Amino acid sequence: MTGLFFVSYVLGDPAANGTMLQLNLAIDTVSHSLRGHYQATRQGSRAGASVSGTYETLSLPTAKGMFIVAKLESELPDPVTLQRDLNLHMMLSMDWKNGNASFRFRKELTQDVPVALEPTRQFRQAAQNQLEEYLRCTYGRAFGAYLPAAFELSFVD
Repeated sequence: MTGLFFVSYVLGDPAANGTMLQLNLAIDTVSHSLRGHYQATRQGSRAGASVSGTYETLSLPTAKGMFIVAKLESELPDPVTLQRDLNLHMMLSMDWKNGNASFRFRKELTQDVPVALEPTRQFRQAAQNQLEEYLRCTYGRAFGAYLPAAFELSFVD
């Protein structure tokens, strides 16, 4: 995929007792940047924040084909520890549909968990609403009426 597109992932194994992450990301292939929001769930408690990072394509001599290597971290540090809540490294297939990840959420390290695509209608609607709000704030209230004709949002399915 090229340009700007959206993807939503679930990281972790629901059967395990570790931290589960849900990532909603906007991918900009021109600048090789990622930006979005994460929500971490562990033993019934939830936390979330904005994340940003970069990615690059990589070829491994022992594997067939190319991979995407992404690095993300939470944008704001924890006010108590002054450290970032989330540091995440993912290795994804070139179609952005699956892969593996390791991450540190607060002080807990989770290694080699599956990255699964989560195509949800809620995510699509949230991305559409975000774009409409941005366009209204930038170009005025009337511009939002032209959104369906002017833009086509791309999602990884």
